Amino acid sequence: MKKYFPFLFIAFAFFSLSCSIQKLLEEEDPVKRIVSSHAEKQEKRYQLELVASGAPNADNIDKFSLHYIALKRIKIPEVRKLFVLSVEEFLNMVNADAELRPLLAKHPITIENLKFNIGFGTIDGDFQEPPYIAYAYLADGKICYCYYDNLFGKFIYYDDVEEPYDEALQIVLEKHL
Repeated sequence: MKKYFPFLFIAFAFFSLSCSIQKLLEEEDPVKRIVSSHAEKQEKRYQLELVASGAPNADNIDKFSLHYIALKRIKIPEVRKLFVLSVEEFLNMVNADAELRPLLAKHPITIENLKFNIGFGTIDGDFQEPPYIAYAYLADGKICYCYYDNLFGKFIYYDDVEEPYDEALQIVLEKHL
């Protein structure tokens, strides 16, 4: 065991150093810091897991992308609330961050600068089936709610259920805040 101790010590030291460097890099990058903070809050509050994110044009950010998944069986009213509260929190975090502001193409950012979606699945990796929402996304100022048929492996009524984001925001503000 003693002859492996130096190797284990070096491996542990290298691992600790690499974790510290990664954390430092995230702290230095305001986009990663904001996205990581948002993801942590969404996971704690709503059990949403961030699976992909991005913000092209590091010096002139005009678009953010956030893609979440959740193992939930919920219908439109609950999805609306979850979706709007999550989007609003992200917009507020970005717009309030003084370090990020010089990197933005315009300030404040709005839903027009955001690609946001949530997939709702099962523990087996399938999408939720009707009457539950399988996927919700933001497009052209609207929230689109989608149903999925696992038997045929395709979305049904793909864009049939949609509402303007502003109306969804108003409903959430009136009912939940």
